[in-house]
Amino acid sequence: MAAAVMSPVVLVSGQSLGQIKLSDWWWIALLVVVPGSGHLVMNWAQPFRGRVDIVGISCLSPLISAVAAIPILSQPLTSLQVSGVLLGVGAIAVIAVRQRQPLESPVE
Repeated sequence: MAAAVMSPVVLVSGQSLGQIKLSDWWWIALLVVVPGSGHLVMNWAQPFRGRVDIVGISCLSPLISAVAAIPILSQPLTSLQVSGVLLGVGAIAVIAVRQRQPLESPVE
């Protein structure tokens, strides 16, 4: 699916695909192997953790990526990014709190 979506973008961009260096193949292989293993670990963890915990961890990955980009890539966060992160974390917190509270019993 990703290849179907990105192939037209690559073709329109006009960038050459023939300039991949031998050292670049290590990173390409790493991209193929590592993301799939993360999903595998998350699926394996579901019986041991609640689904709300797993979803919360998944939703926090953009926050972790944005914060990690500061020291690793020397990329500062803009106010729009900070606002988006706070909104996302707030939404996750609200959903997690609601899921942890017992549901009201139906009217008998």
